[in-house]
Amino acid sequence: MTTTDEPYLVGWGPSEFSTSLEMMPLLRIVWDVNGYYREFGVSPDVIRREIREAYQRKRGWRSSRLTFIMTQLLDLGIRDRYDSTPIGSMFIDGYVETFLRAKAAREISEMRRKGLLSEVEFRELDLDPLDLFATSSKDSNLSDQGSIVTTPEEWRWSYYLWGSNCDDKERLRQWQELLIGTLGEWKEHHQLAIGFVGNSNTPYEIRAVGYRKVVFLNDLEQPTEALAESASRVIANI
Repeated sequence: MTTTDEPYLVGWGPSEFSTSLEMMPLLRIVWDVNGYYREFGVSPDVIRREIREAYQRKRGWRSSRLTFIMTQLLDLGIRDRYDSTPIGSMFIDGYVETFLRAKAAREISEMRRKGLLSEVEFRELDLDPLDLFATSSKDSNLSDQGSIVTTPEEWRWSYYLWGSNCDDKERLRQWQELLIGTLGEWKEHHQLAIGFVGNSNTPYEIRAVGYRKVVFLNDLEQPTEALAESASRVIANI
C-alpha cells in the first residue's frame, strides 16, 4: 500500500455477510425505512441500553421526534415489525400517518378545485384520506418525515473505502457473490465485509477493521472467479 488513509464505512445498510450457504435464507436485512437508527446514529443491531445512551447523547428529551423514536425502538414488538419492513414498503407510524393525511387532504382539495371530485361524491365513496393518497401518490417522497424508500435499489449493503473513492456497487455485488459462492462451497463459514482499496499493488487486500474482516478489491480490478478463489484461500488459512 502507498496510501496512509484509514478505511471508513460508507452507506447505511448491513456491512457484514456470512459465507455460510446454509445460513443465507435466515439473514434479515434491516432497511431502516423511517430512519430511526440513522437519526440516533446507531446500527440496527444495538441493544436497548445503547438506544437509551444514544438518546441521552442527542439530548433527545428536547425533541418530540427523538422521544417518539426511542419509545418505538424500546417496544420489542414494534421494533421487530419495524426491522422486518422490507425495502420499498412503508412503516406507518404516527409521524408518517400525520404527513400522509396532510398530503391526502391537499390532494382532495386540489381534486375538488378542479371539479374532479365533488363533496357529495367524496362522502358517497367513504374514502379514508390515506386510501386516496395510496392510489394517487404511489411515488411520493416522504423525506420530510424520514427516509421512506419508495424506489428499490439492487444492492443496499454498506462497504469500506480505503484510499479510494470508487462507488461501483455493481462490482461490489459481484465481488460479494463470488466470495460467498467460493467459500460457501468449501464449507468455510466466515463473517466478512467488503470494500474498495486504491493505490495498491495487489488485486485485493484483506485487513481487520475493528472487529470486522474486510476483503478489499483493488478499485482498478474486475471481480473474477479466479480472484475470489485466491482471496478465499487466504481467508480460509487466516
